[in-house]
Amino acid sequence: MKSKQERPIEVRDFVIINEFDKPCTRLVAQVVKIENGRVTGRYITEETTLEFCTGDIAHATLVSAFGVALNLSDGYVEGIQIGDSSATYPDGRPRLWQPDDHSERYKLREAVR
Repeated sequence: MKSKQERPIEVRDFVIINEFDKPCTRLVAQVVKIENGRVTGRYITEETTLEFCTGDIAHATLVSAFGVALNLSDGYVEGIQIGDSSATYPDGRPRLWQPDDHSERYKLREAVR
């Protein structure tokens, strides 16, 4: 991912793990490991078929690069658009946050709470 990251990705950051995951609250992952240029993230909502995903760190994008802040409270997470997206696809096209039609509020996985 050729996003304009404000800083390097670190363990515990919230990211969209690759360029194939839709950038939405349901597919936000929290980084649990970075090793040999690979990042492993744990999806923070219970609304995914996988719990963990691993990818090239160069393709991971901080949620904040999408101009989004996460509100985590009472066992739920909500993505809130607070600014413009600086995220881009590898070819340089803008990559925007794509909220789900029905909800941007999801139940958190137990360990994220």
